[in-house]
Amino acid sequence: MANLRVNVTLKEINNFGKCWIYVTNGMCVNAQDELVFLLKSVDSDNKYVPRQVIYHIMDIYEKSSKGYRVSYMNHMLYNYDNEKLFAEILDKNSQSFINSSNTLLNNKNNSGFFYFRPTKMHLEMSLKNMGKILPQEPYLIGYLIQKWEVPWAKLLPLRLMLRLGEQFESYPCPIVSDYDRKPVYGEIGHSIMSLLSDIRNFQYTIPQIDGINIILDGLNTLISIPESQYDLLMKSMLTSNDYVFCFASLQINEHVRSYLIAAENENLDSYSSKKVNFNGKESQKTGACFVVFNGAFKKNATQNAKQTMVEDGLMIHIDYDTMTKLKQALQSMQPFRIECSKLEHDHVINIEWSSGDKYLSRNVFSIIDGRSLQGVKNLRLANSIEYKQPKGSKAIKWSQIYLIKADEEAQIDESSFNLQKFIEIFSSGCCVALSPMLNNIEDAYKNFAGIKHFEPFRVGVRVEINKDQVGYCIGMCGQVLNESDVMESMDNNLVQILHQVNAAHVNLLLEFIFYVHDRSHLPYKRK
Repeated sequence: MANLRVNVTLKEINNFGKCWIYVTNGMCVNAQDELVFLLKSVDSDNKYVPRQVIYHIMDIYEKSSKGYRVSYMNHMLYNYDNEKLFAEILDKNSQSFINSSNTLLNNKNNSGFFYFRPTKMHLEMSLKNMGKILPQEPYLIGYLIQKWEVPWAKLLPLRLMLRLGEQFESYPCPIVSDYDRKPVYGEIGHSIMSLLSDIRNFQYTIPQIDGINIILDGLNTLISIPESQYDLLMKSMLTSNDYVFCFASLQINEHVRSYLIAAENENLDSYSSKKVNFNGKESQKTGACFVVFNGAFKKNATQNAKQTMVEDGLMIHIDYDTMTKLKQALQSMQPFRIECSKLEHDHVINIEWSSGDKYLSRNVFSIIDGRSLQGVKNLRLANSIEYKQPKGSKAIKWSQIYLIKADEEAQIDESSFNLQKFIEIFSSGCCVALSPMLNNIEDAYKNFAGIKHFEPFRVGVRVEINKDQVGYCIGMCGQVLNESDVMESMDNNLVQILHQVNAAHVNLLLEFIFYVHDRSHLPYKRK
């Protein structure tokens, strides 16, 4: 765990008092997002850092090195089995920290953490004054959940997220964990999810597709599906039966401030639909978590179809012929329209395909010059080769790539250009060029970040190749680096690689992210 650091800060947060803030640095070595935890203070004197959060971080780091990673809208239970081992790593005299009662943060009902990406609302309000503490996007926030909430974290995480937001009046959900709060759900009871998911063994759940939006707008309903998610939608459709077809959203729609919430009834064994306006104002547009198409409806003199609210989702009743036509339209990636009333056209359900991938890389900006990377596909690299500094303890490795522009036609023309091979060669060339210059790059980073001590950091290289331009730039902290020695080393190693590409037949814009760390640093640090 030599690459992992955890910075811990005690900070006053409105409405919560003193809070512990844990921020990781080094998770990206294992292709894992950096993590942030905000925890309401467990004791009044704040003499000791609650170490169980650090043990949990160490557990994630270890598992991510073996290929099991935590992603957004995911969760991980606390691992009591390795607690003693992690405590010994941090402190040889750690017997006083060992938890013999298997309780997490002084509450036996706490089970683990639910992970999500901060939304624009979080960044503009709750996290507004924490810019110097937080890592650069993308990162995940871990929120403490209780044992009764774990089933919903498995079955329908968006339901849990929005219910937490409604309970604590924070849109779309709170970010500060309270170790001693009450759960927002009890036993599952009677829910439509018992028909759509395996609520006992969790072997299958309702298909949850990133980027899908289900919006009620007055009497009309719009279901928007990204074209890039066609394969996932087809998989869910082919595994459905003839009369029932369903899917759910994975993330919230940040442009909607009103959502349907699944609220437990007083007897705690069933749920009802509740519309919540998170901004306190009445909104015409309301989001839903899932949709179910039921093909057993029988048309009558006034209705072709019927739509009802079920918990935090929609049930659309259509006849079997309409269900068949709907599936055919989706398979052909065609829009589909359902007019519910035969008498008036005031209630319409539209299913549309969207060409953009705006759900990707939300609120992410380039570390080179600050340009928005929203909608850009990115890949994380695990177990990439580490290039050590020739004389010194620092090292650099390739950790991520953003495919800003990578035309598919470039891979089938007469130049026989191979994108994957080019990416591998160019990333290796960057590491070879930058590894001898790490002291220069470190000095530039300290200057850009306004710090005096070393801390692991990321540096970006953007390469552009097309018929009009061939070139690259390097930067960090949102600023381009023009240090002459660094650029000379880059030129010596990269120009030859670029000259081998036939720019007349290629249209590329790629951003490579590299991680720089000091191998001599300890894995744990408290600010």
